[in-house]
Amino acid sequence: MDERPKGEFRFCPYCAAELTPRPWGDPPRRVCPGCGYVARRNPTVGVAVVVRRGDEVLLGLRRHSYEGMWCIPCGHVE
Repeated sequence: MDERPKGEFRFCPYCAAELTPRPWGDPPRRVCPGCGYVARRNPTVGVAVVVRRGDEVLLGLRRHSYEGMWCIPCGHVE
């Protein structure tokens, strides 16, 4: 019997691979082994800020999701 809560994704919405349970923060999440998508069921707040100094913009190098990509300072608030 499937032990996923009702309404939880079984397959990745991006690459269609079957999601696998992995500890990813608190609570544990289902993660796509193909593309790294992390399934989150809880609607929460996200925060972002643009920091400028003259013509320069502050960017941060990402870890975890989108690792190695640059973005403005931001985060997911749980």
